[in-house]
Formats: sequence, C-alpha cells, structure tokens
Amino acid sequence: MKKIYILKIVGFICAFIIIFNIVDHFLERPINEQWDHSGLRYIYNNKNYYDVIFVGTSITITNISNEELYLKYGIAGVTIGEPSQPTYLSYYSLEEALKYQNPKAVLFDVNSLFYTEDDLRRNVRTYDEYHHLHYSLDNMKNNATKYNAFCQAKEITPEINFWNYFSKIYYNHSNWENISKENFVRKSGYQVMNGNYMNLNLYSAPDKVEDLGLNGENTGEITSIPDINRIYLNKMINLCREKNIMFILTRGGGTYTWEKYNTIVNYAEEYNIPYLDLNDFENLEKIDLLLDSSDGNHFNMLGAKKWTDILGSYLQQKLEFKDRRKDHLYDDYMEQKEKYDQFLKVVEDTVSLNKEANLNGYLKALNELDNSNITIFIAVKDEAATNLTDDEEKALQNLGFEKSLLGKQRYSYIGISGNGLLVEEIGKDQLHTFGMIDENVSYEVISGGYEAGSVASILINGEEKAQNGRGFNFVVYNSTVNNVISSVYFDTYQYKNAPISRIVEIQQEQYAEEYASWKPLEEYK
Repeated sequence: MKKIYILKIVGFICAFIIIFNIVDHFLERPINEQWDHSGLRYIYNNKNYYDVIFVGTSITITNISNEELYLKYGIAGVTIGEPSQPTYLSYYSLEEALKYQNPKAVLFDVNSLFYTEDDLRRNVRTYDEYHHLHYSLDNMKNNATKYNAFCQAKEITPEINFWNYFSKIYYNHSNWENISKENFVRKSGYQVMNGNYMNLNLYSAPDKVEDLGLNGENTGEITSIPDINRIYLNKMINLCREKNIMFILTRGGGTYTWEKYNTIVNYAEEYNIPYLDLNDFENLEKIDLLLDSSDGNHFNMLGAKKWTDILGSYLQQKLEFKDRRKDHLYDDYMEQKEKYDQFLKVVEDTVSLNKEANLNGYLKALNELDNSNITIFIAVKDEAATNLTDDEEKALQNLGFEKSLLGKQRYSYIGISGNGLLVEEIGKDQLHTFGMIDENVSYEVISGGYEAGSVASILINGEEKAQNGRGFNFVVYNSTVNNVISSVYFDTYQYKNAPISRIVEIQQEQYAEEYASWKPLEEYK
C-alpha cells in the first residue's frame, strides 16, 4: 500500500510538471513580428554554423543584411540584437551565443554605449518592459546566463519581478483571455531573416531630414561612456579575445555627435580594436536618407545592402572565410534568396514611385511597375479636374482607368486597378465602394468632391492609408509583402503637373498610437 501511495504521489508530480510545461508554453506571448527578431533561435538551431555575429540595438537589426553578406561575399552571418538593447544585455546575449557558435568575428554597434542608467530605467518604466527587457531575456535557454542578465537588469530597475522572466504562467496568466493560434506556433515574423528585419519603408518626413554624417567642425571634444557600459564592453572584448574571435566596433546609423565619435575612436585606439564608422567611408555620399532609410536612422533594405557591402568588403580583407555559397550546408541562405529579391524589388519599386517630383513622373513610374502583384487605389478629394491634362488622362487610361475627369470640376472619383480588380465610379455625389483584394485583405474607398463632403479615404484592412489631400489621392498596395508601398496626393486643382505631396502626420499618428499601446511597468504586475 505504501509503495502504491508513493507511486501515486510521484505520478501526480510528473503529471503536474508535464501539464505545467504545456500550459506554460501555450500561454507564452505570440511573437511580435515587427520588434522581436530573436536571433538566438538561429544560434540554437544551427550549432557552430555562423562566421560572424552582429550584436547591438535595432541598428544592427535593420541596417545589416546577413542575406546580402552571404550572396555577395559567401559569409554566413546572424544578428542577435534587439531594439534598444542595453550594452549589458548585448554582452549576455553574446555570452549565450558563444556557447553554441565559434565565429571568426563579432561586430558590435556602439549606439547603446551612451545609454545612461536613467535612460535604461526610463525605457522600462515609461515605455515597455516587454520591449526593452523581455525580447532579449525570454529567448535565452541557459538559465545561468539569463539569471545573471536578470540580476543586472534588476540592479538598475529594482521593481522588475523575477517570476515574470522565469515562469511564463506567472507573467502571461492574462493571456487566457487572448489565446489564439499564434500561441501554438513559435516562428519569426515574415519580414525577419537571419535576425534582420527587412525594412520596406521610406522616410516620410523629407522636410526634417538631416545629414547622416556628423555635422559641423570636429573640435576634438569627447564625452564619457557610462561606467556600466564600459564594464560590459570590456567584458565583450575579453570574451572574444579568450576565444580568438576578432571584435569590431561599428556605427551604421543612429543619432550621433562628434563628441561620441571621438570618444569611440579614442577607446578603439586604446584597446587596439577596429572601429568602422559609416561617416568614415566615401560610400556615405551614396546613401540617401530619403530613399535608403525609414526615419533617418534605420535603413530600409537598400540602405542595409549598402552598409553591409562596406562591412563585407572589410571582413573579407581582414579575415579568411570559406565561401559558404559552395557549401550545401548553407543552402538555407540560397533558399531565402527568392524572398529576399522579392522584398528588395518592392523597396526599389517604392523608391521609383516616391522619388518622383510630380504627377507626370509618378504616373510614368506606375506604368513601368510589374502590375501582377500591385493594386492601385485612387480617391479624389474636393476638386481634381481644373488642371488635369490630356497627357495625365492618357497615363491614367494606360493603367486601366477609362472614365474621364476632364472638364468635370468638383466631381467625386474612385478608381481601383490590379490583382484582377477594375473598379471605377464617377459622379457629383459622394462615392463609396468596398471589397476584397484577396481572402485576407479588405478595402474600403470613399471619395467626396467639393460639394459631397470633400473627403478621400482608402482603408486597407480597416486602416486609413490615404493622405486625404485635395486632388488625386493614390495608394499602391503590394500583395507580395502585404504592404502599402506608396501613399501620396497631387493637387491638380491648384497646379498643372502637380507636385507630389504627403501629409506626414499620418505616420506620426501611427507611431504615436504604437507608443501609446506600450504598457508601463506596473501594468504587467
């Protein structure tokens, strides 16, 4: 009887542990496809596989392309950075990665070196603990490394809770209310590749663009690296030297000053470490912030390709690498090439549209695009016929839009073309149409002329994408990446060959909504 009783207890405990682990896994938050890049998953899945590892903040995520590094140089790279990653978390992420990898080089982006402890506390308390800590810690397998990283985080922000990081049930108990199929599938986002985010966006604030280079005269002044960052930078250097790994400092974007630049140059000289700064390269003049970045700091795929080519050339000169393009063990990179090329083509198409200065050029660029995967939406607001020309009318007809607006002042107009769709409506009353681009993407379009509400609205899956400016409002949707690649308007009431225009506040409002959704620390408890 006693043995049976003991066996029942043991069985109960085993069943409890199994059920606990299953529920623990299912309640884990679904991966945030935009922000969580989880390069550590690549590290665990491909032991002793990578030639180089990139570490740091979001700059390493968006401004590097490991796929480009492979395709052009045959070097296998991976990024293990996370957005706003503090230097101490970069160290522990690297320590974790080097338990599974033996790379020839580690490249660390220096932007986080100037985060103060007040900055780190503010990021967690004011914005989002999940965004600034969990992205780095949650993916660590080694509990000893994770615990050490957590202890350092807790030293900076004492109120964070141990169980939030070591028990998903405790941290995610509220997920019972929001459980979905994403809880059962753990995979990186569609735009994530080798730890990099394939950024498709262009800078939407051309009036606010600043030179990516360092402005003004270099007076030789320096600033200081906060002690905590200097300590963990030294630990990274020593860790790499112990393992005979080349450690390289980089700066490929981000807010910067001459004082910071001089400080890093001095540090690199003191410790005999290479420092590659985008500002030092003649290639800098080839980077156009309006076309190669999404916000002046983070590159899109075109900018990432250019900066990666600079780094790849340097690595190839300084180190000997096997050409992984000739090794079938690295076919994963080649299998991603089609997707990478498709996404790169989307950015090139986006650039071809958004670099145009006026309506004639824009319509010409639209006509040159491969229309098999794009849908063009047009909604007129207020008045668009006054200065519309015959050539512009013909260009619209070449896109499939047959109904003429010439001479029809103050009319409403809707046009939709592409992906098997052709919708046209014109009239003096307000117009409204809706439908599906495919089974997963809905649209709704409203046009109101001067006497019909004076409005232009183009909703994709319920989100406003139109600029709502007077005249022609264009939205171009690309089905390959399920993304809007252009949203502009042309005031053909006031101008012939109207200049391209954007209302920047649309994106600013989207960022404001996103940051507003981040939860302060106390809401996680």
